[in-house]
Amino acid sequence: MFKWIISGFVIVILIFALARPGGGEETVNYDSFGKIKIGMTIAQAQKVAQIRLSQLNGKPNQKEGCFYIQPFNNVRFMIVEGKIATFEINSSGVKTSKGIKIGDEEYNLATYGIKNFQVVPINLKRYFIYTPPQAKNYRIIFETVKYIERYNITRYRAGKLPEINYPIGCANYSQKSS
Repeated sequence: MFKWIISGFVIVILIFALARPGGGEETVNYDSFGKIKIGMTIAQAQKVAQIRLSQLNGKPNQKEGCFYIQPFNNVRFMIVEGKIATFEINSSGVKTSKGIKIGDEEYNLATYGIKNFQVVPINLKRYFIYTPPQAKNYRIIFETVKYIERYNITRYRAGKLPEINYPIGCANYSQKSS
């Protein structure tokens, strides 16, 4: 009887581990989230990643304007004029291609070889803005907050200009369109 319980438990764990395409091993780069690339349409992203994507508000996907889709918990994609513009990560389960994740201390950015960044302090936060040398129109922005004596990464986003620089996302897009 005990073997059946353990076997069932292992099967449930495997199902959850494999429920996300790639077994949950997607990584974020300045222009990609796993196989999904910045600039893809939702249909292209669904096809390449073999997942269903829909708007956060449950409405059918728009073709114009700015909105978000959430393919996984704590991961959002900003869609602008029908194409993916940014990936926003709020989960320690998703790492960058260099291995950086939420919860890491800011000094890890240099440890992982991230060199081309500027630091922008705003209130109690610091933003580390990485510009890849091979792609000047893209960024990865790491948000850090001070905990006791150290700054830890609390979220990050990757994407293209100008959308990556919108501090409040689609609300900024709406203001620019008016």
